[in-house]
Amino acid sequence: TMTINKAIILGTMANYLIDLGKGEEAQQYAEYIQAFFTTEKMKTTGAAIDAKEILAKTYFFNSAFNNALTLEQEVIESRNSLLGDNNAGNIMSYVVLGNIYNAIDEKQKAYETYEKSVSLAQTIYGNKHPNTATMLNHLALAYSDAGDFNKALETCVSAYDIFKDKYGENSSMLAPTLSRISEISLSLGDAENADKAISKAIELCVQKFGEDNYIHAQLL
Repeated sequence: TMTINKAIILGTMANYLIDLGKGEEAQQYAEYIQAFFTTEKMKTTGAAIDAKEILAKTYFFNSAFNNALTLEQEVIESRNSLLGDNNAGNIMSYVVLGNIYNAIDEKQKAYETYEKSVSLAQTIYGNKHPNTATMLNHLALAYSDAGDFNKALETCVSAYDIFKDKYGENSSMLAPTLSRISEISLSLGDAENADKAISKAIELCVQKFGEDNYIHAQLL
């Protein structure tokens, strides 16, 4: 017999299978969970909304973008109805929705959706919170993918400044953002800044994890 606790465990398994690249298996779990939450009593609960989002993610992973888009829009609307517009749960949901818009080449809608994730994070956590910086990084990536490298760099530097203020300039937490700054700088033809950023990222990773670590190898 399915219970909410079992459904939550299966949801965790579905997310794990996505991380492993096993999209079809993940979708089977997600559809099974979703069926459990379709009853009138269960379908408006927070757990049901989360289950629907897991299914949307599996559809996205399996390139069923229209199905993913419909479900993710329903997730955001349902969570707003249940918790109000300013709820933390939808911060990442806007990122998921932005990813879907990117995949179907709706760039303007992608920008607007990523910007909503940043705005919501700022409202809930403040302008200088690491969660806000993470959302800025997603927005920077969207700008970069669309070829707007100046705006991408400006947004990424804003994220970097937040992380630096929070963790200090010698924290390995800065490495991923520095790596992105390096990539964007290269796209802008600024090899000097690109080299400076990636060198700092490598230095921070070696300092934290040693030379023989996966992150260091990826940056190289």
